[in-house]
Amino acid sequence: MDRIKQVKHTTLSQSVRTIRWIIILGIFTVVIGYQLLKELVFELDPMARIIFSIFLYACIGSLVTWIALTWVSNRIARGEQAEQAVSENEKYIASIAASSADAILSMDPDGKITSWNKGAELIFDYKEEEIVGQYISTLIPDNLLRGGELEKLAAEIHKNGYIRSFETERLAKNGRIIPVSVTQTALTDNEGNLRGYSKIVRDITEKKEAEKWMQESFGRIVKAEREIREMNSKLEAKVKKRTQSLSKAYDDLKRINEDLKSANEKLKEFDRMKTEFVSMVSHSLRAPITNINGAIELLGQIDMPCENPEQKELIEIMETESARLTKLIQSILSVSRLEGGKLKLKKERVDLRQISQKVIRNLETTVENHSFSFSCPDDLPLVTSDANYTEEVLVNLVDNAIKYSPGGGEVRVELAKKGDNVIVSVIDQGIGISDKEMGRIFESFHRVDGSDSGSIGGYGLGLYISKRLIEAQGGKIEVESALNQGSKFSFSLPISRDE
Repeated sequence: MDRIKQVKHTTLSQSVRTIRWIIILGIFTVVIGYQLLKELVFELDPMARIIFSIFLYACIGSLVTWIALTWVSNRIARGEQAEQAVSENEKYIASIAASSADAILSMDPDGKITSWNKGAELIFDYKEEEIVGQYISTLIPDNLLRGGELEKLAAEIHKNGYIRSFETERLAKNGRIIPVSVTQTALTDNEGNLRGYSKIVRDITEKKEAEKWMQESFGRIVKAEREIREMNSKLEAKVKKRTQSLSKAYDDLKRINEDLKSANEKLKEFDRMKTEFVSMVSHSLRAPITNINGAIELLGQIDMPCENPEQKELIEIMETESARLTKLIQSILSVSRLEGGKLKLKKERVDLRQISQKVIRNLETTVENHSFSFSCPDDLPLVTSDANYTEEVLVNLVDNAIKYSPGGGEVRVELAKKGDNVIVSVIDQGIGISDKEMGRIFESFHRVDGSDSGSIGGYGLGLYISKRLIEAQGGKIEVESALNQGSKFSFSLPISRDE
């Protein structure tokens, strides 16, 4: 408003000065012109000169006055337009200041607050009528007042005319301390006299919180980095120690491996020597056993005089034991061939129905308390296998079913087609196999330790040989059993391709 008054006063002053000079110059010009015309041109009588003079002064005076007043009117109109523009501009600036989120206020030279915007009210909680007229020290915390902040700011403003973005603290109405950024400017008149101060105060609480969070985060990062370095250092030491331990262990393992390799070579050599020895001994025993069997057979066929039951019983015992010894030697020879890789298979198309029926016929004549059953589909295909070895496996399984069913019962032989194989199963109702024995029954020289097995003959080679023979022919042998509930041994052989 003061500026508008100043602009208006300036415009009127200039207009008055201009009119004054226009009138003076106009009258001066008219007078000079009239005198020149009167002396040089007009030769009129006095009355005509008077009339002419009156007419001249009246017209020219009116014209000059009209021109001057028109010019002044235009100047005043332009001044009013400028006054209106200044007024609108000041209103616009005032509305910006009033609606700003920052606190915008003014003070007189003594530090009394003279204006207070909406942003200041939001930040400090003071209404305009509550704070205007109060000293600015009302908004400054006591510790800063005692520290001389006002004096320092005054000295800085006196030196530079302003302070900018000075970060400090201010006090709200409810006693809350607010971190703020202060920009303050000295206001002077045209002569340079101090008229007051304008101040912009911005709440930087969020900024300070962000800085605090960043500092805390940076501290945590530094701490984490330090801990990571310590962990890396410890880890490197551990890795170095473990590497040395692993290197030593590797050297030890390498040495042990070499020792094991040497021992393995020796074991292989011993095993080869054992196999050769067993084979040699078995072959050496076959000849005398064959002769003994022949002699016993002859003794059984000869009608001896004075034959008595005891002699006949002795001959039968010799025949039985000789047969057992012969079977043992044959089993040992089979094991020797299997372990020595000298087993030769004669694969051909084999009818498992015929082999199974043959085995059952041969064995059922040797038992009294057992019965046999046989089941086979009519369209059972032929298999590819070695007939002799397949028969040997089936004999071993049926013989075991008989031996491990000392109380008698039924022995079933079942044949079935499953996929690309034929499955042969031998099922008994004997003593069964415990869980702890199940994993070892196919080991060489292992016999089932059942309650009645002490009286059951055998050397623990039958299942071992059977497993090796079936696997050599591309099949698989399995067992299902439970203690005192019987057993089921099954093996598979591949169906002949021609089938």
